Amino acid sequence: MNSAKLIAQAQGGDRAAREQVIADNLKLAWHVVGRFRNTLYDPEELFQIACLGLIKAVERFDLERGLEFSTFAVPCMIGEIRQFLRKDQPVHLGRTLQENAKLVQQAAEKMRAQGREPTVGELAETSGLSRDAIVEAMEASQKVRSLSEPTSEGGTLEQVVAATEESGQWTEKIAISQALAELEPRQRAVIDMRFFHDLTQTEAARRLGISQVQVCRLERRALIALRARLQG
Repeated sequence: MNSAKLIAQAQGGDRAAREQVIADNLKLAWHVVGRFRNTLYDPEELFQIACLGLIKAVERFDLERGLEFSTFAVPCMIGEIRQFLRKDQPVHLGRTLQENAKLVQQAAEKMRAQGREPTVGELAETSGLSRDAIVEAMEASQKVRSLSEPTSEGGTLEQVVAATEESGQWTEKIAISQALAELEPRQRAVIDMRFFHDLTQTEAARRLGISQVQVCRLERRALIALRARLQG
């Protein structure tokens, strides 16, 4: 059966036909995801978003125009991913957060000019803001940093969080334990599943009864908070 007939059946409510059209275009969805490989997002998460765009493309495709389905589907998937990326970033900050973020940025730039990365404690002293206000401003206005980014103490955040009992870094493990205890319950659960039990985002989402997108957001926010606390 040709794709046009399948799409017509899908648009007429035939679920099996819709699933077949989607299955036939999964490689195309992965190809679209490849265009966003330089982002910090999990490719599997972006693939799910691309599939949403693919479903919408099936529903909206105009069979009368004579276009190839892929020609229409690719922009739909790209648009869906770009819309997700825009919505997932802080679009608007309240006035207080904007002012706090500006103070934090100015204080951080002064310290970086001296050749060192500032800690949360140092930023609090310089800006006059509380540590909680510093973390809130950083979380609201900064882009998420890679797990491979070096920490001020050496190594990467991923290495610090995933430190094992054999490492012998007792002080570091105590700091990690305290920082984890201060996280929100769901953030703590996600970190535990992802870094201590090696679960994928999909597996963690299944255990928590939430979507993979929600797991990704919880993980990103938890890592920002952990990094701030460990540096402070």
